[in-house]
Amino acid sequence: MKKFLCFLLLLLLVMPADAAPKNKKWNRYVNARFNYSIEYPNIFTKRTESENGDGLWLEAKDTRLTLSGGYNVLMQDGADMIGSRNLEGMIIGESGSGWFRLVRREGTMIIHEYGVLNDDVWASFTFSYINTKNFNSVIKKMEKTLRLTSDSE
Repeated sequence: MKKFLCFLLLLLLVMPADAAPKNKKWNRYVNARFNYSIEYPNIFTKRTESENGDGLWLEAKDTRLTLSGGYNVLMQDGADMIGSRNLEGMIIGESGSGWFRLVRREGTMIIHEYGVLNDDVWASFTFSYINTKNFNSVIKKMEKTLRLTSDSE
């Protein structure tokens, strides 16, 4: 039994820790042009607003986050949005009514894109991080908070 417990302890020490900020604050971004909002972790050191007002670029060491939106001029659904993306290295590609998720590997990076859409607009985030980190809880929270504000009113 002691060997088994030592093995479990060693396994926990070797596994990559969840990189989610435990006690850090979350920021809220609201985009007036495409009427979407999202919460994201306060872990980024560089912030750049897009000139055309469609979103925000955030960076930290080995981690990038892009928040963007646009008009749904092609009347795409979630499956169409996935089909219009780079699918090389795809791990997950799934969609449902009004949403899509694409996760792919590019070298040592994991690129996780999640979006919501309606007949008028779409909004998405792309979270890129080195594959030795685990941002699962961060991404889950971001997916839950990404909203088209016109849908929630």
